[in-house]
Amino acid sequence: MSRNPAPEIHRPPPPRTWALWWALGGVVVAVLLALMVGARVAGVAFAVHLGVLGAIRLALPAPGPLGISARSRLFDVAFLWLGAAGIALMALTADNL
Repeated sequence: MSRNPAPEIHRPPPPRTWALWWALGGVVVAVLLALMVGARVAGVAFAVHLGVLGAIRLALPAPGPLGISARSRLFDVAFLWLGAAGIALMALTADNL
């Protein structure tokens, strides 16, 4: 047997999962709003939620929080903000909601 101590194992920090739960919570809130209040309010709330997620992705350093970072920062922010703008536009201009 060797008398040398075992080398220390350096493990990467665990991923930050709070953003994943935040994103899921926003979807649940939007669904509940759609059921209780209406589709227009739920669409606007979901668009605001996507905008906030985009701002969070823009502000936090790489690699970004788990759940809202898929590609590069620019791609993720553009995807979230364009999605927010599209959903808000459809929710506010659609007839018979």
